[in-house]
Amino acid sequence: QTLTLWVLEINAGARAFYRDFGFIPDGGTKVDELTTERLVAFRYRIDLKERPER
Repeated sequence: QTLTLWVLEINAGARAFYRDFGFIPDGGTKVDELTTERLVAFRYRIDLKERPER
């Protein structure tokens, strides 16, 4: 089982939090240009079967 989430590029704290938790960026990106500013998001995922217990 895999869990996937999107994190905004400008949210460095959240990106670090998810990396520390075991999520890895898989290269997926998306851009939202429908807002007043251009928002870029990176896709992170984690394999729930391989995640060590905490």
